[in-house]
Amino acid sequence: MKKIIFVMLLAILPFNAYSQSYAMMGVRNVSFSASEFDRKYVVEDSVYKIAEFGSDVSSDFDIMGMIESDDKDNSNLFLRIGIKDWYMGLEQGKIKGRIVQDSGTDFGEFESTYKMFSVSKSLEKPGTKIDDSIFSPAAIKLGVSLTQYATPYLFGVGDGYGSVVPAVQDDDLQLTALGVYFEYDPVTYKTLALFNAGAGSITDWFFLTRSTYSLYQAKTSDAFNQALQTTGKWNGFGLSGHYELGVFMAKSTGFIAYTLQASYFLRAHMYNMLDPGMLSDPGAGEVEAPSPIHILSGLTLKASIVW
Repeated sequence: MKKIIFVMLLAILPFNAYSQSYAMMGVRNVSFSASEFDRKYVVEDSVYKIAEFGSDVSSDFDIMGMIESDDKDNSNLFLRIGIKDWYMGLEQGKIKGRIVQDSGTDFGEFESTYKMFSVSKSLEKPGTKIDDSIFSPAAIKLGVSLTQYATPYLFGVGDGYGSVVPAVQDDDLQLTALGVYFEYDPVTYKTLALFNAGAGSITDWFFLTRSTYSLYQAKTSDAFNQALQTTGKWNGFGLSGHYELGVFMAKSTGFIAYTLQASYFLRAHMYNMLDPGMLSDPGAGEVEAPSPIHILSGLTLKASIVW
């Protein structure tokens, strides 16, 4: 982690006269929500510390990095390199907690991990004028993404009477998704445009997202397959994304600009099967297709500076 932070700090150094850099610090209060049948995945509410850095090293090359982490070993990391209008990004996250039944029985620890690789293109570079339309092209990046999500999941089986009952937990359900990547960041865009224009200020609301909409495949682990004497594999539609809704204030002196923002964030991993069989209850002993839904949410405060 120290090496990553060192590289990110190097990224914000003004290597030449063209270089435009920014740094952001913030805090985020995080709650986690996920459950199956009578079991809940419990993660203590925590405060994430956020650090983000970026720099236009030259007219054709820029780099940025973001780290979120708490004191419980939960984290999220995002790194991106831009060459002209094209960007390559890598995001990975981890969240840990305990599996607890409604009756109070503790089934031990769990860990969910998330990785995403994306290639995207900026629709337009920020200029010196601020576009107040809902989706300004200069704030949008579109592309493709490959996502891998690993999580525990409690599977149900049909009881032969039209109901599904909990059966066996897979500690390592693997979901692999390929889909469309969409990013919209009006705060960064408007702050840079304000800075490029010289002195001025702006106060506005914002909606921000970094998300993927994918077709995916879910596969059960070898241990699960041996326990139920079956091979679990399903196809479906997935959504993984980070969303924020809030207000921000930006001010530029012409030499430096700063931004203050407050928002409510939602980070969701939601997967649903495309199997037509889901429209009917599974037969006796049949495994129900998995549809995990994991959501993190909370309030966020950030302050950033551009020079």
